[in-house]
Amino acid sequence: MFQYIRSHAFVRDVSVLAIGTAIAQVFSFLLYPLIGRLYTPEEMAAFAVFTSIFTVCQSISTGKYETSIFLAKRDADAANIVVLVASLCIIFNLFLYLIIILFGDTINGLMKVSLGKLLYLVPVSILSLTLFDTYNEWCIRKKYFSKLSINKISNSILVNGGKVGVAYTPFHSIGLVLGDVLGRFASAITCVVRIFISDRNDFKNVTISGMKEQARAFDRFPKFQMPSQFLNTLGASVPVLLLTFFYKGSEVGQFSMAIAVMSVPIGVIARAIRDVSRKKIKDSLGIESNIHYIFLSLLKKSLFLSIIVGLSLVYFLPFAFSFVLGNQWEQAGLFAQLLTPMFIASFVSTCVESPIIVAMKLKQAFFWQLLYSICNILPIVVGSILGLKIEMTLLLYALSMVICFTILIIIAERCAKYLDQHGSDYIQ
Repeated sequence: MFQYIRSHAFVRDVSVLAIGTAIAQVFSFLLYPLIGRLYTPEEMAAFAVFTSIFTVCQSISTGKYETSIFLAKRDADAANIVVLVASLCIIFNLFLYLIIILFGDTINGLMKVSLGKLLYLVPVSILSLTLFDTYNEWCIRKKYFSKLSINKISNSILVNGGKVGVAYTPFHSIGLVLGDVLGRFASAITCVVRIFISDRNDFKNVTISGMKEQARAFDRFPKFQMPSQFLNTLGASVPVLLLTFFYKGSEVGQFSMAIAVMSVPIGVIARAIRDVSRKKIKDSLGIESNIHYIFLSLLKKSLFLSIIVGLSLVYFLPFAFSFVLGNQWEQAGLFAQLLTPMFIASFVSTCVESPIIVAMKLKQAFFWQLLYSICNILPIVVGSILGLKIEMTLLLYALSMVICFTILIIIAERCAKYLDQHGSDYIQ
């Protein structure tokens, strides 16, 4: 088995990245029992609202140029994109600080779960997440899968360790938010140091004209990928914000915990497969027409794995949540049970979505993200209008998302065929 892994580059790269990501996620998972006992569902709800705000803002802070780093023709071009991304993020955050200073009280007044002065930490989280994501894209381009794995592990230790550490300080009531911010910032600084140590020569010729040239070359990303990512993030964040208007804060906290725990397999395996397959697909263009074969192979294996694991665990989820996290989180286990079909569909679609980006089919991605937002929002609005209990609303939500992720898989399959037909001329 180990000989097989060593002799197959794709399997080896996936294994390295998956193992590193798994260690990072296992560390997070091991701390969930402690975090579940240190914080209440209401405090989890406040953290979920904070996370929703900064992730939505981060999705538009850079024009999503970081996604084009691995597509650049030369490392020097990619370096210009890295600096461009950091510059755009800093400018965006300065503007955001101005908005918070002028309208912070109004923003807090619109939400049932008020964040108070924590709003001022939103730009810090945006910059930290941007630097982390940008470094990850750089590692994928350079095939630094070992470094990428180490980066994910250190990020998990810093972020989750921060949440636990702050709980034992006088800032306990805001420990989830403050610990997350401090951990992300420390992780971002680590990324900057690593890229300076290993690849600083690639950045010696970065110029304003070079950044402008790359901005023009990949202008489809702010035109299509950024709106798509914004809709994706908005769609993922809106359920939390909507639920705070229609249901109890404790129920929102339970929902957030269910999402956090059940997303671990997606973070461990699916994203590792996606990141490595994205590079493999790009490198295979023009060499051999096997992109569709790679897609079908990933689809079959990921579907089989997710269904087997999902059916094996779904019955025990309420007990598992209660046993591992504490009795106060049993309802989160029930919510996870109801959402299991959605998590299976999400896992599979994440594994196989790479052909969409490699084929630069950003218009199709944008329209799917629009559908994704609608599928996130509509069932919760319908459930609230009909006066349904939160359990029935979440069932509607899960069904809506299964349909949405199935459509994404169909789009990815068509893009895989397109790449086989057009080869190295796929960028038009």
